[in-house]
Amino acid sequence: MKNFILFFTKLLFIFIWACFILGIIFYTPTYPFGEKEIVIEPGIGVREIATILTKESIISHPYLFIIPIKFYGDEKKIKAGRYILRTNMSLNEVLKTIIKGRDVLERVTIPEGLTSRQIADIFHNKGIISDKKSFLSIVKKENLEGYLFPDTYYVPQNYGEENIIKMMVKRFEEKLPKDFNEKLKEIGLNEREVIILASLVEKEAKYSEDRPKIASVFINRIKKGMKLESCATIQYILGVPKPNLSYEDLKIESPYNTYLHKGLPPGPICNPGEASILAVLNPAKTDYLYFVVDKDGKHLFA
Repeated sequence: MKNFILFFTKLLFIFIWACFILGIIFYTPTYPFGEKEIVIEPGIGVREIATILTKESIISHPYLFIIPIKFYGDEKKIKAGRYILRTNMSLNEVLKTIIKGRDVLERVTIPEGLTSRQIADIFHNKGIISDKKSFLSIVKKENLEGYLFPDTYYVPQNYGEENIIKMMVKRFEEKLPKDFNEKLKEIGLNEREVIILASLVEKEAKYSEDRPKIASVFINRIKKGMKLESCATIQYILGVPKPNLSYEDLKIESPYNTYLHKGLPPGPICNPGEASILAVLNPAKTDYLYFVVDKDGKHLFA
């Protein structure tokens, strides 16, 4: 009887100790805070998922994921998709997230040449932000028109206005070439002037090969003290694009009217893409001062 009681006591102790260890494993974060984008493709196996999670420092060992998933029979409950997982999540949180699919990300593509208002509309329609006015207020306050980088993003529902803006500005900074500051010195412009000019190039150009030449025309006109006379700035003032501008349109009083005022407009007229930014940093070496657009959208230079 004494032996049975001793055996039972040891077994109970081992059980309690095992529960304690499992509790630590399941509910205690493994790594310091950080966020990782994890992609779980349809049909991917548990072992492959465990390997990805380990590689991205979400869990410390593949079997910490494999064993509980198989033990509870949750293999078929895993939801494919893109997730943002924190590196300080407990194993229990990781399992719940992937099984419930609660952090599946929305794929949102922002085309080149949109204004912040148009970008706000896209994110609002996708359910990523709830308050367009707040989004636009932050952009205006921080003077970020032109810095919301057009790209494809994967974000959760209700991610929030401030988070979206930070994400897009960060992507902008990541996309700048390593020799960005050296290029600024070469062309004699500062960062903001480059972004403003790139926004004009973005709205004027239809074909990629025209961008460096359009940039060279604008830069040449600036050096000569000429007005830029960009139709894109008039379209920006109008708000709603017109197929053909009238002479009256060119006379609209606005600091953005480059037919009336010399130099660059006071701010970007859109959020330019990488190609337009690079075109301004690496303009074609020309003496061109003028361009016109043919019926196919190609530019002719003189």
